Amino acid sequence: MTFGQLPFAAAESFGILSFLITVFCLLSVIHSFTVKAKLLLRVGVSAVFLWSFTVMQAIEGYCAQLRMGYRITRLTELLSGISAAAVTASVIVPALLCGILRYLIHRQSRTELNPQSLREGMDLLPDGIAFGTESGIPLLVNSKMQSICSAAFGHSVTDTTVFDDLSDNNTCTVERGDHGTFLHLPDGTVWDMRITEHSDNGRKLREYIAYNVTERYRKMTVLRERNERLAAVNAKIRAYSRKMDVMVREKEILAAKIRIHDEVGRSLLAFRAYLSGHGSREALTQMWRRTTALLKREAESGGEGNPFTALTEAAESVGVRLDIIGRMPEDKTAESIIATAVHECLTNTVRHGGGDTLTVRMTSDCDIITVELANNGRLPEKPIAETGGLKALRDMVEMHGGTMAVSCDGGVFALTVKLQKEMVIFE
Repeated sequence: MTFGQLPFAAAESFGILSFLITVFCLLSVIHSFTVKAKLLLRVGVSAVFLWSFTVMQAIEGYCAQLRMGYRITRLTELLSGISAAAVTASVIVPALLCGILRYLIHRQSRTELNPQSLREGMDLLPDGIAFGTESGIPLLVNSKMQSICSAAFGHSVTDTTVFDDLSDNNTCTVERGDHGTFLHLPDGTVWDMRITEHSDNGRKLREYIAYNVTERYRKMTVLRERNERLAAVNAKIRAYSRKMDVMVREKEILAAKIRIHDEVGRSLLAFRAYLSGHGSREALTQMWRRTTALLKREAESGGEGNPFTALTEAAESVGVRLDIIGRMPEDKTAESIIATAVHECLTNTVRHGGGDTLTVRMTSDCDIITVELANNGRLPEKPIAETGGLKALRDMVEMHGGTMAVSCDGGVFALTVKLQKEMVIFE
């Protein structure tokens, strides 16, 4: 069966199909030039388009002549004499060839750099990029920069000069500083805006880049706040250091005063005992010489030597036997506290109790040092009031984490001091 023997409706169907295939071929030609396909592919697509267009023109002309009753031209006579199968092939084959060529063009665009792939690649970037003329005409804007502009200003990029003078508005805030210009969007993201000038054959272009620095900005803010806190702490430390210098000087002066007080007290007790007929003149004279040398700052520092040597000498000079039982702790702070306690009990033994024996018993159990001091003097007639030396001794013991107790059980005046080995540190 020839094409001329087909019904008119079938011929029109061929015309419509040919028209659609021709449009498809035309779009393929445009796409090949857009992505700058290889010359052979562009020529092939163009040839297929011309083939499809010619077949469409012949079929449409044949249908128009049949519809209007015109005289059939030479081309339509030739078409009407061709078999329907050949006409069908002339319509379908261009579509198949165009599809194959379109696939080859697409594969080339995926493997080779071209304007279309460059645009697609820029749209996939996480940062915003835009190029514009000096007057603000946008030349290239990727999708991320479009979304940034929409979030910040409520519209797409129609004028690139909007990025030249950023300012606060109802939806975003702008922060300028030594580290750059930061755009804060409503969604909480922070963008570092950079502008670079370019020149292309005397034509000035501007490049706008927006970097997502949300995480870096957050860390920078935390670091700045931390530095401010450290600066405040350093200021407090410097002030504390100045106060510590004053406290150390005052502590040294107080230690000197206490030592002078102790030496003078021992000398007075020895002088009192000498007047009562106890003690020797030679020991009393030696003690007063040491006291005089201390007052003249000729004596050695009180932190050196064994403090119990002076206590033993003082006890002998006032007629009191000092009986020490146990081992003295190696810690100098504990030794100093115990020596102070022995001195206070020695003074009370002579001044208030009138005794002649002071027993010092020291024991150590795990981390606790226990010191028990007892004399054989008279018991106090009134309840013991911790004033003066006893109060100062309690303050010293408790300051170093220890405890102190005074009792008169068993007819003996006793003072018990407990110290922690690891806590015996002067404040």
